[in-house]
Amino acid sequence: MNEMLVEIISMVVIGVMLLLYGILIFFSLISYVITGVSLMKISKKLGVEKGWLAFVPMANYWLLGRLAEEDGKRYHPEKKQKKWGKIYLTVGIVYLVAVLLLTSAYLVFSIVGSLGAAQSGSAAVAEMGVLRMVVQIAYEAVLMALAFAVMIVGYVIFYKVYHAM
Repeated sequence: MNEMLVEIISMVVIGVMLLLYGILIFFSLISYVITGVSLMKISKKLGVEKGWLAFVPMANYWLLGRLAEEDGKRYHPEKKQKKWGKIYLTVGIVYLVAVLLLTSAYLVFSIVGSLGAAQSGSAAVAEMGVLRMVVQIAYEAVLMALAFAVMIVGYVIFYKVYHAM
């Protein structure tokens, strides 16, 4: 009887998780389409070519930067303009590469450390647990700092697009 109850609870939990993931994917797709259409319309209104890049991951960073450049062209034509398209695309690519490299390194560290600690004994397992916690905190801090940098640059660009509109 106990095993049957555990199976039923497990099935319910799995069903709820699948439903939640389905809802998350649905709203992510809706957000992606609304953002793409909006960027495409803004690029058309500001006269920026290649508005279709709003639907291409990472290329939409370049498009947003190009839209931000229109602010400087309209309101400060005498100044040398920053290449916001290249800046935001570079920031996005650096963030993506850093996340991939850091995550790969963290996974390798966790797997190799766990295997080594398991072979060494219980004292090594305890030490590895503390070390893993310190590395995980550092890993998450670096990822949060990188995400914060992308967010700040993004806010500057969104402000410039808003100002250009």
